[in-house]
Amino acid sequence: MVKRLLKAVFKDKPSLPRYGKIWNLNVLLCLLRALPEYDKISLKELTYKLVVLIAILSGQRCQTIHALSIEENCMSLEHDRCTFFISTLLKQPKPGTHLKPIELRADPPDAKLCVVICLKEYVQFTASLRHNETALFITCQKPHTAARKDTISRWIKAVLTLTGIDTRVHGANSTRSASTSAAARQGSPTITKLQSAGRQQ
Repeated sequence: MVKRLLKAVFKDKPSLPRYGKIWNLNVLLCLLRALPEYDKISLKELTYKLVVLIAILSGQRCQTIHALSIEENCMSLEHDRCTFFISTLLKQPKPGTHLKPIELRADPPDAKLCVVICLKEYVQFTASLRHNETALFITCQKPHTAARKDTISRWIKAVLTLTGIDTRVHGANSTRSASTSAAARQGSPTITKLQSAGRQQ
């Protein structure tokens, strides 16, 4: 009876991929390149750009991006890379495991899409707005408190909407599948894609 029940559940709700088709990452990158230069960009535009760059380059969920902090023991920002150390408990890791540090490397050939340059600009831009707030992302409106996970998700979906991607089908975390699929097409090793997406073996 148990076997028959499980078979019926499987037929009713089969375990299928969430997305039947992955959107083109290049469309999103073109939009980010078209944003104003850093000396003319607004806080909202800069926030959108940074959160999407981190999402596609790290392959992390909104929950993980929400946990990023600029505290000295949580972020190491150098001229060619930035490393984040997650100090909070996330939903996905199993007992005895923890998410490895997230390392974002600079991309000198394309300054407009360099996540390290964008991150430095964001930290400098928001320095006077934080009022001792240590979360990496703060809200674009006063009083500029720490952005919630749902807010970060809404930011990413807003950018996807601007590119013409249907957010009724593709949620904020679809950046994970889009970025890892793009990495696969470029010949990135499987273990690298799993680690970047927070699925360490």
